[in-house]
Amino acid sequence: MAAHFFTKTRIDLTRCLDVDGTLALERYPALHQALAGRVSPQAATLFAEPLVSKGNAGAEPTVSWYSDIEGDGAPLSALDDDARKSAEARLGDLLREIKPLMDDPDDGRLISAALHLLGADSIWVIKGQPVILDWGMLPENVSQDPAERHTHFNATLGRFLPLGAAPPLTIAEQSARRAAAASPAAPATDVPEPAGTGATATQPAVPVARAAGAARNVAGGQTWGKQWGRHRGRHRG
Repeated sequence: MAAHFFTKTRIDLTRCLDVDGTLALERYPALHQALAGRVSPQAATLFAEPLVSKGNAGAEPTVSWYSDIEGDGAPLSALDDDARKSAEARLGDLLREIKPLMDDPDDGRLISAALHLLGADSIWVIKGQPVILDWGMLPENVSQDPAERHTHFNATLGRFLPLGAAPPLTIAEQSARRAAAASPAAPATDVPEPAGTGATATQPAVPVARAAGAARNVAGGQTWGKQWGRHRGRHRG
């Protein structure tokens, strides 16, 4: 398990994406193993490790987020221009390395679920390295409508990884993506990558068989700082 706690967020479990009946968040070990073994150790550190507390009648579910990178973190949007541009360039490089795994029959849907974020402030930076929290989620105002889901992706990781459709969440979506990429007569699945960062894609997404929404933490500013992480054990359960 990643050693360094850096923040804590509240979530709505009913709004989290699942893969084969299990929350994507709860499949972090498989996500980390796939990225570390098939891409690079650096790609594996991009996604923060979640420690999920499902709460009870008197407490909302929460996630404590951990990273292999030691140090204080901050949202990407809070950095000065130079630090932000450097982190954005690094983020784009890592996402392009990860992108081919979206089509993998074994790990692709888990990878794709992780690429759906609550919002732009789900992208943090620790010691210059991008770290993603609130992954495997979609915000409550993003419905199952494919166009809405694709638009939301463009506003988050799509700024750094332009795609013709949001990452595929189902076998059918994967198949449609692979078929489009393999057919010379079919429209390209992904738009050409522009120079620099900040570009978005506008082509419609493939249909979504099942989508979920996300936590309310970033939109409401409900995060807790480093003081929650002094005794890691207190977050368990």
